[in-house]
Parts: sequence; C-alpha cells; structure tokens
Amino acid sequence: MAKGRRKGCLFLVILAGIFVGAYLTNPTEDMHREAAKEKLNKMALNLLSKYGIEESFVAGLGIDLSGKYVDEFIQNHVSADNYYLFSTTRVHWSGESRIIGVGAFGRVYISGKVDEILERELENFVKEKIEGIKIPGFDLKDFKLELDL
Repeated sequence: MAKGRRKGCLFLVILAGIFVGAYLTNPTEDMHREAAKEKLNKMALNLLSKYGIEESFVAGLGIDLSGKYVDEFIQNHVSADNYYLFSTTRVHWSGESRIIGVGAFGRVYISGKVDEILERELENFVKEKIEGIKIPGFDLKDFKLELDL
C-alpha cells in the first residue's frame, strides 16, 4: 500500500513540475508576433522567388516587404491568447479571427496550413504593388501574362 501511495505522490509531483514549468515558460505575445513575422517574411521571399523576382529588385523599387509593411500587419492583425499553461497565436483579418499557432514551453509553432492563406494574401499585396508602379514609357499591365497578374 505504501509503495502505491509513493508512486501516486511521485506522479503528482512530476505533474505539478510540468504545470509550473509550462506556466513559467509560456510564450509572451511578442514571441507569438515574432514567430508570425518570421513566417510572413519567409512566405514573402518564397512568393518573390516563385515569380523569379529577387528581393533586392523589389527593395530598389521602394517596396519593403520584410520591414514596415510586415511590422504594421503583425501589430494590427496578430495577437496571442494566454491560457497560462499554453497560449495561441491568433490572426484577425477581414472580420474573422483564426488561431494559426500555439505556444508552450518557450516556443511558438505556427501551423503549416496558414501558408496557403498567407500566400494568397501576399500574392494579392504584391500584385497591387506591382500594378501601382509607374515607369515612363512602360505599361506593366502589358506584362500581365508573364507576371500572372
């Protein structure tokens, strides 16, 4: 009987240790935003390479995909919900709110399913920026087929 009781107490101590560890290492909202920012920057670079566009070319046109726009998007549309032992990353967009990640033990994991949504939104953003570029003597809409705009 004492042996079974000892195992039960040991189990409770280990479980309590896990709970305390999870509570103390639960990621902050800034950590969630940073993870979402890394994901967004990676998606932006993948999208540019998909169209054969180098990041330096886009920067030369005055479009900073990995700076001001991403920071603004993250600040305005990404938040975290704290559940003490874990937390979730939430994105607010077009009147909807979706969980895109989870954080626990000092780490934030953004879902792979969000790639498709981010790619679509980034593609629309890049298309708007490219269509807005004015070069004297050229109409970028003539290159619609090549850029798939």
